[in-house]
Amino acid sequence: MSDNGIVSKCKMHDLVHDLAELVSKSESLMEDLCGRDNTLEIQHVARVSTSTLEKIPQRSAVKLRSLFSDDGEVPSNILPRFKALRVLNLSNASIEEFPDSIGRLKHLRYLDISETRFKALPSSIGKLYNLQTLKATNCALKEFPKELQNLINLRHIYFDKSVKFPQELRRLTCLQTLPYFSVGNETGRRIEELAGLKQLKGELIICNLEHVKNGEEAKKAMLVDKTKVHHLTFRWTEGRSTTDNSEEDDDVLDDRSTTNNNEERNVLEGLRPHLELKSLSIENFMGDKFPSWMMSRSLLLNNLNKIQLLGCEKCGGVPPLGHLPNLTELKISRMASLKCIGVEFYGYDLVHNIVATTSKERVTLFPALKVLHIYECSDLIEWMEAPTMSTKEVVVFPCLEELDIRICFELRKVPSHFPSLQKLVMISSCCRMPIEEISSGLTTLTSFQITSINELTCLPQGILKKNKNLSSLEICGCDDLTCISGDVFGLCGCLERLVINNCGKLRQLPDGLETLPLLEELSIYGCPSLELIPITQGMTSLRKLEIYRCERLCLPSGLDYCTSLRELQIVSCNGLSAALGGLQCCTSLQKLIITNCNGLSGRLSVWASLVELSIENWKNLTSIEIKGGKVSLTSLQRLTIGSCDELSSLHILAALPHQCPSLQEVNISGCPKLALFGVESSSAEEEKEWCISDLRTMTSLRLLRIQSCERLESWVSRMRFPLSLETLSIGGLPNSEILPSLDNLNSLRDLTIISLPNIKYLPTGLQSLPRLNQLHIGPLSEELDSFPNFQVGSLTHLTRLELWGWPKLKSLPQQIQHLTSLTYLGLHQFDGVDTLPEWLANFTSLTYLLIQNCKNLLNLPSVEAMQRLTKLQTLYISGCHPLLKQRCTRDSGTYWPMISHIPDITSKFLNY
Repeated sequence: MSDNGIVSKCKMHDLVHDLAELVSKSESLMEDLCGRDNTLEIQHVARVSTSTLEKIPQRSAVKLRSLFSDDGEVPSNILPRFKALRVLNLSNASIEEFPDSIGRLKHLRYLDISETRFKALPSSIGKLYNLQTLKATNCALKEFPKELQNLINLRHIYFDKSVKFPQELRRLTCLQTLPYFSVGNETGRRIEELAGLKQLKGELIICNLEHVKNGEEAKKAMLVDKTKVHHLTFRWTEGRSTTDNSEEDDDVLDDRSTTNNNEERNVLEGLRPHLELKSLSIENFMGDKFPSWMMSRSLLLNNLNKIQLLGCEKCGGVPPLGHLPNLTELKISRMASLKCIGVEFYGYDLVHNIVATTSKERVTLFPALKVLHIYECSDLIEWMEAPTMSTKEVVVFPCLEELDIRICFELRKVPSHFPSLQKLVMISSCCRMPIEEISSGLTTLTSFQITSINELTCLPQGILKKNKNLSSLEICGCDDLTCISGDVFGLCGCLERLVINNCGKLRQLPDGLETLPLLEELSIYGCPSLELIPITQGMTSLRKLEIYRCERLCLPSGLDYCTSLRELQIVSCNGLSAALGGLQCCTSLQKLIITNCNGLSGRLSVWASLVELSIENWKNLTSIEIKGGKVSLTSLQRLTIGSCDELSSLHILAALPHQCPSLQEVNISGCPKLALFGVESSSAEEEKEWCISDLRTMTSLRLLRIQSCERLESWVSRMRFPLSLETLSIGGLPNSEILPSLDNLNSLRDLTIISLPNIKYLPTGLQSLPRLNQLHIGPLSEELDSFPNFQVGSLTHLTRLELWGWPKLKSLPQQIQHLTSLTYLGLHQFDGVDTLPEWLANFTSLTYLLIQNCKNLLNLPSVEAMQRLTKLQTLYISGCHPLLKQRCTRDSGTYWPMISHIPDITSKFLNY
């Protein structure tokens, strides 16, 4: 269900679904026709192949009532067979051009063409006189044909705002659902087209209102009579210039890029809706005042529950809204001329006369409002308190739960009475006064977020003490903040989440953190002055600890006692020194990430409970061991070890393959000293290495990357891969002479074989990878004067190919010219190539061509070859011969005519 209460999809219980299938089984077809009783008539077809559609007997075809496509092709000659169709759903169908035969389906009531690729509908669609629902969302359609106006029974139409609607919409008098109406200047597109659509209901967005010339023309829409339209948006085009001169020449105003403020105000006046409206949005309105129907006592829109005033840049005030009894959500944004939200905002005058004549002791303003957002009002300085009465009690915002103020940088004065506020967000303020005033009387907060508040050196006094139910506290970008609070002893008993981000002067966290009984998440980012996290006795509730870019910080001494800790991330904290202790009792730890902490040294001990382990750029790490004397890691799913120069022992590898049954990703790179057993393999251990190399039983493994780990070369060369593998990357192994077989890897999608200077032959099975769509190869042995031969085989569907050459190569590998499905081609370091081949023209699907560091490359293929690359969107040439640069120079270069059709051309050439 949408925010406006419109149901777009619904779910059915499995048992109800099964019952419906059972009841309709005799007349429904959802599988192949094989074994089906031919005497039964088929009336409903769903998710069957094109071949099955063609085999449906004629006696059933003429009585078929509904057809749901199976994301495949629907031949145009099939539709005329199904003359009795009432429902046709072609959503997601692979259709390039919509069949003209659609016009023969005279009984069609429902047509869904969403998420299809065709750009136009045939004019024959105008013959579907019984059509009631047409859906065309998220598709390539640019414009509806003019014949659409003939669908006089059409009730519901769904389309994207970019789709152009035909003229004379007024003829569709049965229309109930119309998402957008775009006003135009020409006859048949003016706002008066809405007048006769008396059945409209639900939501209506009226766009391009700058084309409405005056208030009288606006009245012709007769919105006041459309009592079933409950959600209404008035939208002018953003970014128009304006004038206050009411005598402006009509010829100038016809351009409508320049808007007369007075006329625009009159237009909105003429668009007065009915009094039962539930939500109203006014966007990019350039009048200086809101209309009388938003101000008047006699025209109270008492049913409104949501109002948005967006981009009304010329309005210097907001309308009175506090009197609306059902208003629950209010958003004010980009009102550049708004300097003060005055007392009129509360609607006091509109309720005063009513209350004054009654015996009520209390006046309530904004009685139902729950959400209030004020965004990007750059000149807003003051938001005044509500007025008071000498004889009556005035209650304001009794139900307000969420207050969100963002980028109102000049705001200094705000109200202080929010008796029910639960969520407070304030972002970007030049001073601390607004946040201090708002929070001074708060006692009900559960979530508090402040970002970029200047002059704030400490949280407002009492905010932690008074709000006993506070569960989330987030402080970001407060450059002047030096402390949060002196201590939190006895406070914040409900706090579950504490996030501190980019507070450069913050030196300490409050004492007593470990007394917070419910704190589960502590995240600290970019606090370079912070030196200590005061946790000495441990926190049994803490589950997640994140520390990023805190150069001076030391880990808390009580980390060892955080026995519930499940996730620990430490990134770019070079102030951490010695070994990483404090994990001895963290038996529940599931995710451990340590990156760029070069001050750490020694070994790391982890528990077998880990699900994810990622260690990168820990230069002095020597070994990773499993705690408790057990090698089995039955829960481990993701393992990443990178750029650990001193790492020599990784016990997890010794647990392969049988003791890591859940492992899905293994990524090991840049560890030159890492060996399987921590020492040079002895003859006694070679047999064990053979066992570890056989990974075929690791049926969960999807990704395997081994890069720049010289002492793992023997292990890699003996590997036997599981059939589940989808991504494989092997490279940076200078002594490897043989690569493992790729036979039967039918799930492999991405293969990388790079920087292997002793490899002369590509692995067996490369040509038989039916799902491979990305391939990266080279450079290989420099002794080779041609690229190793490999048969294209099953690789004709490859979409991305990157090749690296070496000095002896004088040409590109010939066999790649048959890979005509390529959309991305990268060529690197082919220094012996001076001319690209003519067969480059075969890559008619190519969208991105990268040519890099081919320093002797002088010539592109011929004009004819380059111009056959009609889908090429990006050409990137870098580090090639300077003469090629001259030839590719915009407008003047000899190659410019052959490449000028490419939208994005980037060139960076060598300077000789």
